This record gives sequence, structure tokens and C-alpha cells, in this order.
Amino acid sequence: MAIDLCKTNRKSGEPTFTPVCAANTFVTYWLPPAKELGLQMIECLPALVIRQEFKDQFIEEISQLRNWIDLHAPVGIRESILESIDRVMDIVSSTSLDEYELSTG
Repeated sequence: MAIDLCKTNRKSGEPTFTPVCAANTFVTYWLPPAKELGLQMIECLPALVIRQEFKDQFIEEISQLRNWIDLHAPVGIRESILESIDRVMDIVSSTSLDEYELSTG
């Protein structure tokens, strides 16, 4: 099982899926620091809709998670997690939520 970021065009309804991480990677490497740092939106990643009013909060939380992963994750998996986080940050930062809906699942 995996967690994906779904970017759905509001006009056409056409979705685009971007892999975020495997469920076990989320539970092992994303969830513990999210809980430790109080990153409530990251804790909800398996089922989250990113709304305009929370977009900045999400970007801030995923940035905090990125910093934690960079300092604490095992070397063997760190780079792939950072790449996933960077990909999510890029998509969320550059997406107009007036034109698209962003959700994870």
C-alpha cells in the first residue's frame, strides 16, 4: 500500500497521481517525527485534503518534517525520503487550489 498525492483539475475532474511513500515508510519514518513535532497535517497524510486556508500550514509542516528527516533519518533511506518530500513541497507550492484540488491517500 502507498500514499499518493492526487492533483485533480477542478474543471475536467482529471486526476494526476504522484507517489509520496509506501505505507510502511510513512509509519516508520514520517509518523514518529510528525507526532514528536506536533505536525497535525502530516499525521493525517493517509487521508488529507489540502485546502487553501491550510496550504501555508501544510508547507510549513512538511518543511519541518524535511529538516528532521535530514538530521535524523538513517543514511540508507534519507535521500529517497527527502526527494519525496521535495516533490510534494514543489507540487503543493506551485499548485493553484482555485484550479486544482490536492489530496492524499
